[in-house]
Amino acid sequence: MAKRIHAIKGSIEIDSLGPILPHEHLFTDLRGPRVADYAWGEPSAVVKVVEPYLAEASAAGITALVECSTVGVGRNLHSHYCADRSISRRLHSGNPA
Repeated sequence: MAKRIHAIKGSIEIDSLGPILPHEHLFTDLRGPRVADYAWGEPSAVVKVVEPYLAEASAAGITALVECSTVGVGRNLHSHYCADRSISRRLHSGNPA
């Protein structure tokens, strides 16, 4: 049985992956969770900012990344899902929702 990791949109066979960026933060909000609009970001705006960097990583051979932001630094899973949809590589959100 092949070993797998869980990604934003499903599981991936570990043997199918090449280089991985193991500790990334695609979206952060360091204002703290007590701010009214904390961790809110328009997904299309987030993708517009991170997409060129994700494309560059993909062109360099990166096959996946681990987005390890926690709730305390503005975790935004919807933006992660949209970013995953916009690139050919897979994102893994390393912390429970």
